Amino acid sequence: MSIQSAEKVALDILRTTGVPTHVTPPRDVAAPYYRVARVGGTMENIVTDAALIAISAYAADPAVAADLANQARAVMLAARASRVGGAWVRWWSEASGPSHYPDPTSKLFRYQFTGQLNISTNLD
Repeated sequence: MSIQSAEKVALDILRTTGVPTHVTPPRDVAAPYYRVARVGGTMENIVTDAALIAISAYAADPAVAADLANQARAVMLAARASRVGGAWVRWWSEASGPSHYPDPTSKLFRYQFTGQLNISTNLD
């Protein structure tokens, strides 16, 4: 049995863009970058994890951060019905589109969106 973290699957999908992607960015991380966090979701059955994922795009310029968020939206949607690492991406559905979401701990601009990432966790 193969169990994959939904965060890891989202990281792998977003890294195809060439933009550095983290769950916990290093303290000295350079912009631009993506940040991924599982913020909820459920195990729908013995093979489907339905994770609620927040994806944040950080950049020094607000237009760049917004463009990165839209790029991330596109790759998450395109990952439907594909194998990523040891998981099968069953579905991605957006829950909330990109919005400017200031980060009080950073001088960078952040655009964030959320979606449900359904992955099969038992492929064997």
